[in-house]
Amino acid sequence: MVNQQHRVFKKYSISNIPESSDANDEPKEETPSASSQEEAPDTDEVVVVTDEVARATIEEAEILARDEEEESNEPVAASSDDEPASPAAAAGAAAVARSTTTAPRATTTAPRSLPAPPKEEAPKAAKAAAPPPGGRVSPIGPLPVDAMYDPAYGDPEFYTDVDVTYHYMAVKNGAMRIFTEEELHLLDELHEFLSTEDCIWSVTDEHMQLIGKILHADLPPTVNVDLLRFLQPACMNLDIVLMLKGDKNKAFSCLANNFEKLDSTVQVEMMKLMCNLCNCKSGVNWLLSIVDWELGNKQVTNSQLTIRCAVASLLSDCQKLVEVAANFILQVSRFQMSYYEDIVVEMSFALFQCLNSDLPEVTAFFCLAGLIGFFHMSREMPGIMLSLGANLKQHARKSDRCAALVAKIEASLPKF
Repeated sequence: MVNQQHRVFKKYSISNIPESSDANDEPKEETPSASSQEEAPDTDEVVVVTDEVARATIEEAEILARDEEEESNEPVAASSDDEPASPAAAAGAAAVARSTTTAPRATTTAPRSLPAPPKEEAPKAAKAAAPPPGGRVSPIGPLPVDAMYDPAYGDPEFYTDVDVTYHYMAVKNGAMRIFTEEELHLLDELHEFLSTEDCIWSVTDEHMQLIGKILHADLPPTVNVDLLRFLQPACMNLDIVLMLKGDKNKAFSCLANNFEKLDSTVQVEMMKLMCNLCNCKSGVNWLLSIVDWELGNKQVTNSQLTIRCAVASLLSDCQKLVEVAANFILQVSRFQMSYYEDIVVEMSFALFQCLNSDLPEVTAFFCLAGLIGFFHMSREMPGIMLSLGANLKQHARKSDRCAALVAKIEASLPKF
């Protein structure tokens, strides 16, 4: 009995348990005896302890290997010498293998794809010439551009060289008897608007009413001349054009209705103002508007009044008025608006009659350049010119630019 107790104590002593640090040492084999076979459960406990130590060692190695793989982004191959100690260790190794295969996908960013090179486009065909207004074939054909001037349109003239302050004072002194204190203040504001570029206010209906009152008052013609000269630079401003469109009293249109009765000096300044309105398409559209409005007991349009002013000026005996009217014809023809064909035809009769007379070089150039513009706007112009028998050769001797325009017009006429 004593010997059996001694053997049991010796078997549970620490010195008899294999050390975990010496993984290579194999336990010594002892000759099994009858007593050791009876103590088999004790041997199983020792094996369990040894497996736990081995699994902890393997897991620690796996963690270290995983950290190194994450830093280097390179998967580490499993050692062929390692043998799974148990099913738990095999499961841990499989988890490590899955993490190492997916690690580079999480830490490595895919390179950005470069933009695809632009596709080579097929060579474009030569750009066709722009069609004439309304899609019509112009009888005059494409127009050459000279280095000094444009033969198609010429050099239009605007009348902006005006002393605004001088004419403001002339209007104020000449019409003082019809002004109230409020109207004088409005006239001062209008002067400030026209003479100051950074003015923060604009023309209102009250200012337009004041202008209409002066134009239709019983005043000397010189007052209207000064007022029209005072307003000519303002007509280059789009705000004035918009105010003319919204003027309920139609001050300028009513003055144009009495154009033939006005003094020649007032007529000249009125046509200059109309030329300045043609600096933008909105101004031309207002002058040639075909919208009916009531004047007295009849219906009229702005285009009818504009044609009357242009025809009367072209056929006038005043050379200055004829020159300004020819400039107005050129201004209208610059915009090449084919929907004004009927208006162009009506003005062309007076234009051909004017060209049959002896004209100064500047007036002849304005008429010829405007005629070329009319050729583009109406297909009837060559036939009208042949029927009226306009003599243009007399103007070819006035200057080289007039000769170039005459040659272009004659070359476009049909041959019989």
